[in-house]
Amino acid sequence: MPGANDIVIVYAYLDTLASNALSAAGLLAESSAAMSLTFPGNEAVDGVYDDFLGEWDKHREQLRASIEGAGSAFQAVSAAFVAAEEQLIAALNGG
Repeated sequence: MPGANDIVIVYAYLDTLASNALSAAGLLAESSAAMSLTFPGNEAVDGVYDDFLGEWDKHREQLRASIEGAGSAFQAVSAAFVAAEEQLIAALNGG
């Protein structure tokens, strides 16, 4: 059991976080935009709704990019820990 000063890296946890984040980002990218509607006879509502859809798509893309960035960061952290662990093992083995 690890002590209070031990560092424990659970690669499966990092890899699962990365996979889930990248999967969610992919779903956001693939999903359709909000449904386009028209309101016959009410140009003001049509205009406001069109503006809403534009903002919705913009914010959805920003969310997708942020989640994808988090997934990539989890992958990088996992890879960095693997590399550090391999270097430590090599150093401990005299190489």
